[in-house]
Amino acid sequence: ARPGVVHGLGVWWRKYGLDGTNVNELTHQRLTDMGREPSLYDCLVEVERAAAD
Repeated sequence: ARPGVVHGLGVWWRKYGLDGTNVNELTHQRLTDMGREPSLYDCLVEVERAAAD
């Protein structure tokens, strides 16, 4: 991905995510009004460096 783009790998099960969530929390289940296809959009995110263990 180019600078300024977040690539959210969404193949992890929700049960393994923080608080039982994953990247799919950013999407919705609505379909488009024309063609009944998944709707596409973008969203603003804020990224922070994770603390070292």
